[in-house]
Amino acid sequence: RSNPRARSQLTRIGEIYADHEMLSLAKTAWARIPRIEPGKPDSYLETATVFWDYLEPAEALNWLRRGRTQLKAPALWSYEVGAILESQEQRQQVVTEYIRGALSGSSNQLVDWRSICCSTSERTIRGWPFTSQEPSRGQSSRTKAL
Repeated sequence: RSNPRARSQLTRIGEIYADHEMLSLAKTAWARIPRIEPGKPDSYLETATVFWDYLEPAEALNWLRRGRTQLKAPALWSYEVGAILESQEQRQQVVTEYIRGALSGSSNQLVDWRSICCSTSERTIRGWPFTSQEPSRGQSSRTKAL
């Protein structure tokens, strides 16, 4: 028996459609997930995750951004947003997202963006992150940028 308010069932229904190349119907099912509990972050994250899993990064990004707006939490999921942007080779936006998460103070958002986004030789892409040089020993990048 179907329960239209069960997120896991909507996820699975969408997966069945997607696995049978009926992506339009899958998207319709997945779009219903956040409507079940619009005030809960997990609903948006689950929706974004299934889109990411089915190689729809732009759609995944849209759902994370909708969730941020709905929940009034602009730094929420900065790591996930950064990872999607990184897959799209949008490095400056990646850095911005990882910094947003790090500065939000949320322990689950703290990311060493340098180890994720860039190798040592690439860290000067538009500065470290906002200046032309890496910070000197003992000086944090945040202090240097400010």
